[in-house]
Amino acid sequence: AILKDESHAASSLRVGRTSRTIVAVEIALSSAMLLVAGFATKSITNLRRVETRFASADVFTARVTLTSRDTVRQRRFFETLERELSALPGAKGAYLGSGLPGTGWGGWRLAVEGKVYTPPQDYPSARTLAVSPGFFATFGVRVLRGRAITASDVLGSAPVALVSEAFVRRHFPGADAIGRRIRLGGSDTTQQWLTIVGVVPTLYAANFTLQNVWPPEVLTAFWQQRTLTAASIAVRGPPDVAAAAPIRKIVTALDADIPIYATASMTDVLAEPMWGLRVFGTMFVIFGVVSLLLAAIGLYAVMSFSVSRRVREMGIRMALGATGGDVIRMVCQQGARQILIGLALGFVAGGALIRTVRGLLFEVQPNDLSVFGLVAGVLGLAAFVACIIPAVGATRVDPLIALRTE
Repeated sequence: AILKDESHAASSLRVGRTSRTIVAVEIALSSAMLLVAGFATKSITNLRRVETRFASADVFTARVTLTSRDTVRQRRFFETLERELSALPGAKGAYLGSGLPGTGWGGWRLAVEGKVYTPPQDYPSARTLAVSPGFFATFGVRVLRGRAITASDVLGSAPVALVSEAFVRRHFPGADAIGRRIRLGGSDTTQQWLTIVGVVPTLYAANFTLQNVWPPEVLTAFWQQRTLTAASIAVRGPPDVAAAAPIRKIVTALDADIPIYATASMTDVLAEPMWGLRVFGTMFVIFGVVSLLLAAIGLYAVMSFSVSRRVREMGIRMALGATGGDVIRMVCQQGARQILIGLALGFVAGGALIRTVRGLLFEVQPNDLSVFGLVAGVLGLAAFVACIIPAVGATRVDPLIALRTE
């Protein structure tokens, strides 16, 4: 009988150790998943709070591509298209350009007149957009110094450009950029020199890594381009004007064979770069919640098993004067060790994972203590509930009954 009891005790001890190890691993996995989810959620929140410095409400966009290689026909089509879009009843602005603000890098190498660039990699880069004069009214972009691109900036006139404040800070610190000249392209470029005629605010431009959403920017004149094969369109106005139907109707009337695609509100265009980050964050939220539930259930089961094996001990303690609070404290301390071990392992693993995907984070550092604190609080609360239920149950055991239990 004695050997049987010892064997049973040893078996129970092994089961208990194995269970506690599994629970610690579950807590570690849960904390790592929730940590990554927390950083992704904070990045999305920061992105939504970004002041883009251009209007996106009530702006609808699309894109068209011409099949004709006749440059005269291309120019005539786009000139008529801009005129028809501007004439839409209620339209507050109509824009044609090489792209849309806030939609990615779209950069060029460039040279600043008077500076020497020896190896090709020395040529700096900047985000570039060729814009029509309607850019400023459509997106509410104001010119800080100098002038805007106007209807007189056409092919054959002096090539001009506007630059952003970030561009000025980088290339003309403490100096006036107006009147200086730049040229797009590297050492083998055939592009013309562009005279800077104005400075605009640095505009938000999402890119893949989210690490540089305020790049130096150069705005050139859309109508000074030699070939016009494709263009992004934007119309600002009430919903019945800034919509796909009016734009499609105008394009079809000009040429029924020209496709119009990528139709979307400017709000949706700006939300698109966050799609991958939202999926990434949602995936880890789901994994984190599932592992949190498993960890809580596992911890509850382990604590219940431990309490059931220590009923006699607790009865003796209470018979000798221990209070219910003493019993609860003893049980919770046992669970706290597993929680702390699991959290420590999870934070190490989660921290390493966050550093590998830091390119997906926006304006949040991998060592942000607020996220670590939130995850620790959520897990601590779940673990406390899982521990307190069996602990409270242990205080309700009658000491006389517990003392009779083998």
